[in-house]
Amino acid sequence: MREGGKELRKAERIFAAGLAILVVASALATFQTPSASAQGPAKTPTPSVVSTITGAPIKFAETGSYVSLDFTMFRIEFYKGTAGYNTIYASDNSVLVYNERIVLEYLSKAPDTWKQRGTPTGIGWQKIDDYHWKVWRNYDDYNGTTYKVVYDVRSDSNVKITIELTNGQTDNYRIAWYVSGITKTQQATEKTRMVFGDGTTTIGLDWSDVWQSFGDIATSAVEDTAQGKKASICFNVGAVQAGQRVVIDPSLVGTSTTAYATLYPPQRKSFYANGRFWVFYSNGTNMVYHTSTDGSTWSIENSIRISNNGYLFSVWFDGNYLHYTYASNSAIYYRRGTPNSDGTITWSASEQTVSTTYNYANRPIVSVDSNGYVWVGYYDYDGTNYCPYVIRSGNNDGTWGTTPGGFPYRLSTTSSSSWRVIVVPLTSGKVLTLYGASEKVRARRWDGSTWGSEVATTSSIYYGSYSAVAQGDDVHLVFLKSSSYDIMYTKYSYSSNSFSTETTLVSRATLSSAPVMSIDPATNDLYVFAATKTTESPSGWTANHIYCIKYTASSGTWGSWTDWIDESTENLTGSDRLTCFYQAYSNYIGLVYMTKTASPYNVKFDFLDVTPPPNVAPNPPTSLQVEGQTNPTRLTTFTPKFSAVFSDNDSGDKGTYIHIKVGTSPGDNNMWDSGWIDIADTDNNTRSENITYAGSALSRGVTYYWRARFKDTAGAEGAWSTETATFRLNQPPTAPDVVIIPAAPRTADNLTAVAENSTDPDGDTVTYFYQWYKNGAPQVGENDNLITSDLTAKWENWMVVVTPFDGYENGPSENTSVVILNTPPTAPASLILNIPKVNENITAAASGSTDVDGDTITYYYEFYNYTDAAKRKAYSTDNFYTVAVSDAHDNIAVRVLAFDGYENSSVFENSIVVANTPPTVTIAQPTFFSFNTLQNITFQASGSDADNDNLTFSWNFGDGTPAETGVTVIHRYLVGGAYIATVTASDGTDTAQASVTLYIGGGGGGGYVAPENLENIPGVSPNAPPVQNLLMWPLFSAFGIVFSLWMMLAAIAIIAYLTDQKGIVIATVLMFAFLLVFGAKLVQFIMP
Repeated sequence: MREGGKELRKAERIFAAGLAILVVASALATFQTPSASAQGPAKTPTPSVVSTITGAPIKFAETGSYVSLDFTMFRIEFYKGTAGYNTIYASDNSVLVYNERIVLEYLSKAPDTWKQRGTPTGIGWQKIDDYHWKVWRNYDDYNGTTYKVVYDVRSDSNVKITIELTNGQTDNYRIAWYVSGITKTQQATEKTRMVFGDGTTTIGLDWSDVWQSFGDIATSAVEDTAQGKKASICFNVGAVQAGQRVVIDPSLVGTSTTAYATLYPPQRKSFYANGRFWVFYSNGTNMVYHTSTDGSTWSIENSIRISNNGYLFSVWFDGNYLHYTYASNSAIYYRRGTPNSDGTITWSASEQTVSTTYNYANRPIVSVDSNGYVWVGYYDYDGTNYCPYVIRSGNNDGTWGTTPGGFPYRLSTTSSSSWRVIVVPLTSGKVLTLYGASEKVRARRWDGSTWGSEVATTSSIYYGSYSAVAQGDDVHLVFLKSSSYDIMYTKYSYSSNSFSTETTLVSRATLSSAPVMSIDPATNDLYVFAATKTTESPSGWTANHIYCIKYTASSGTWGSWTDWIDESTENLTGSDRLTCFYQAYSNYIGLVYMTKTASPYNVKFDFLDVTPPPNVAPNPPTSLQVEGQTNPTRLTTFTPKFSAVFSDNDSGDKGTYIHIKVGTSPGDNNMWDSGWIDIADTDNNTRSENITYAGSALSRGVTYYWRARFKDTAGAEGAWSTETATFRLNQPPTAPDVVIIPAAPRTADNLTAVAENSTDPDGDTVTYFYQWYKNGAPQVGENDNLITSDLTAKWENWMVVVTPFDGYENGPSENTSVVILNTPPTAPASLILNIPKVNENITAAASGSTDVDGDTITYYYEFYNYTDAAKRKAYSTDNFYTVAVSDAHDNIAVRVLAFDGYENSSVFENSIVVANTPPTVTIAQPTFFSFNTLQNITFQASGSDADNDNLTFSWNFGDGTPAETGVTVIHRYLVGGAYIATVTASDGTDTAQASVTLYIGGGGGGGYVAPENLENIPGVSPNAPPVQNLLMWPLFSAFGIVFSLWMMLAAIAIIAYLTDQKGIVIATVLMFAFLLVFGAKLVQFIMP
């Protein structure tokens, strides 16, 4: 199964003598013999079970004579049939070893006669995947002995050689490794390997695994031959009984007499440091450790202190020091040491005794915070209760010092011997303490000085089966859920002091499937390991298999469980015996577990190599773009920006540099060779940042060719892009011709800009953009070719700037401007005139003129005589004209215009005809009012006409006679009486009258009574007949009353005289005389 560029392979637990062929391109000095030690030499780690796929896929070939495996380091030809040997080639196809073979030999005759057991019968092979092959050579003999030599070939890894033997008869065996024709002649022998080189390429023969199991080799020899060096390495296996199978397992660390050698999972009993894997466990008596440089070949056992079970101690590695704590119903014992590259430990101080509250501590779990202070979680017994505690050191120098105040700190008063207390280091001296038994996992954070409040998971755990790692200040937690035995995951957040929603990683495991977890700090990926020992598990897991699941932090997803290790042959001691690295060290995550169900138990080890694969150079860039376009032809900048999509077959690689070349022909760089440009890290299959052109000046209308390549995080230089990438600069349009219509606008006019005649060299369609300016200030939002009149005002200067645009770039602009002229007022809408007569004024009243500029309007009037076709009064603000006699009856026009101070409006006109002036008339004669009948009376009229009209006169004498005409007429009355004579003057249009009242009598002169006086006499009308006036006069006038009295007095006098009344007669005569005088005057009114 491949996951994240790495491969998890099932373990091959077969009978093996762990030989290896190593080829490295390095100087021979790399393999100088180190200082001798009981643990054996250091060597390049060679993962035996789980490794990283780093090289290219292995190339397989078959001929009639051999099969060939060609991989990153070298090529091996395995010869078929009975040949029984292999030839090894370097990567340049030069021969490294002409003949390499491994056989089993038996002791034919003591003490030193050895013979080969069996003959080769052929080879077989199997492809595990593209990066992993196995080839084996089979041997058998006549007595039933069979064996095969298996070559385990992995890309970019040492070739692992194992031997599987089924013996047919009891014999003493040794393994003989014969290598001849070694072309690299510089040679050095170490304790467990032999190396040959030439300063460039080295081939090594390594027997660390065999040495681990069988001790020193029996014999070894190197000699010169015509084809080069020849080597033989032989070491004893010992007696093998008939029917026995030899079992040598490269992952076996050691053995123990206790079934609890690695218990408990949270106690972390392994790590990697200084080129070695370190595994600690109890061998049933002591705490011991082994080291390995490759994870499969282990040093001899090294004892540290007494410890008859693994759960009595724990180990922590802080990156520099290892720390252990031990407690067995006692005080806590602590020690710090430095793990050395030779497998030894240099202790900082002697073992420290740490007192607890009751000194009955058990199940200690040690860790170290970021400030170097040691923390231990444990439970203590007060004689009644088992309670969880945590304690911290006072020193951080390898000695415990004085325990600080507040410690030991009891976490709970609940009693349980299943308490497991884990102190998880966070940042800046903070820690999170987790404690659980058979209830929920509780957590309490320490901020460096005080404890926080307690929080707990949602689910309960099964008897302390949980594991935790930190990521910054947050903590990942996996545990076995009680009752259901689900493996659960949750995450603690320091900021919120709470656990996240729980995730079920697998349902229904078994009651002892305690999970363990590790983290890769480089990626924050999580690795969880769990196992099942029984077949009753409803999860679907296979008994005695170990499973692994990975959480990929970058995507935030869990993968699927991988069936990783098969221990169905030996069986797991318990599925809760797993313990693993707290975190990846040097890209390794190790797992320690136990097999066998009876003593001696095996302590085993496997590991994941999470090293990123060997770097592969980036792929040629794709999707090359300039200014975000593919092969653009209309670029508008002379410094365009380039980008491309980075891709790399290496998971996690990023593009860190880009190299660009630009030229005028494909593959040329005559315009620009950028060299390597540092760019922001570019993720796989994403586009790089834009790189600005910095080469020679670009020209318009030229096609340029460009290419690019990337350098990745590891510095590998990728190939040049293969796609044809070009770009051209746009050729902008020419400047247009621009006019504003109208050319002399007024405020009432809209302004329209007309642009034309711009041409584009590329043939693109040209559009125009307009920007208007008023008195030099740009007008926001006025960007089309029209300015409406409501936006303009008199005397403003309006300029339009027109820019041609071809869809890509603006061409040169052109502009023109106009000044907004005055708009004259509108013509008056109304002109009201009176109708005068001669010598009267024509008065004009104009109104209704408007001015859009808001100017004050003044009206100017002109008077014109249409009849005479002559101007009577020139334009002025006078709105009147006095009609002359010469204008009588003429058509007089009044013309008016409005003036705004700058311009006149159009003329508005109205006209009238001068009204007629009626004539006047008086009666000049007669001057007396009393005439006799038949007397000729001269009547003369006096008339006038302001219009100089000719007058006619018509006389009505009031006596019923026909009217007469003329200024002067003569008339006689035939009958006496009072008559009103009337003269009528006419000018042809209007008339005027004058009257006179005449009294016609019998003679004696007469008098004149003015007509107006007649009008004042009641009952007398100037126009009434004389008789009517005579009758009415005495009744209605004062004089009539006097006259009537006079007549009465005369009557009285006559009567008195007749009756001889003298006094009355005298008085009457005197009164009569008075009335006679007065009455004479009165009679003049009525008698001629």
